Amino acid sequence: AENYYESSLESFEIDLEEDHKDVATTHLNLGNLYYAQGRFTDAQRKYRRALKIEKNLDESPIRQARIHQAIAVNSLLLAKDYEEALKNYTEASELFQASYKSAHPDIAECFLGIARVQREKRNRTEAQKILTKAQGMMCPELAESEFTTNPSENAFIWDRVLMSEIMLEKSILFSEECDQNGDVELLKT
Repeated sequence: AENYYESSLESFEIDLEEDHKDVATTHLNLGNLYYAQGRFTDAQRKYRRALKIEKNLDESPIRQARIHQAIAVNSLLLAKDYEEALKNYTEASELFQASYKSAHPDIAECFLGIARVQREKRNRTEAQKILTKAQGMMCPELAESEFTTNPSENAFIWDRVLMSEIMLEKSILFSEECDQNGDVELLKT
């Protein structure tokens, strides 16, 4: 696959303008391939190149948002660069919000990423607020619910996997808080 993308990129760069959607897509695909191979530095370089082209094209804020998400995830894995991850998750969520104009799983997924960064930075209160916001976006009737709420089947209206990740992240925060406070008995129930 790498050879295919590299040869496609060479052809595109000869035949097309440097800032062409297909060139950006190929850089993004190479970034995804490198990411899957664990070559995070190479992936980051390709993601940044794809984002630069997409910004110059100024055609699809949703494509830009998805590249920002890839950079954010990669920033966490590559160097635990929380500020870079936070910056890119925030940019992605703003682009998604401007594009969708209402609640959408892509926005909630960005909030989940932001909450993970905040948890890693030990900002548990901020992480909890953001998770509640994401949870409310996915299922408004659970927006203010506690960790112990057993969501009904209606809780998974839009995206079961994303909602599960939000609840898992809230559980991790709860568990860490119990460990920190010595509330071991709460964890056994």
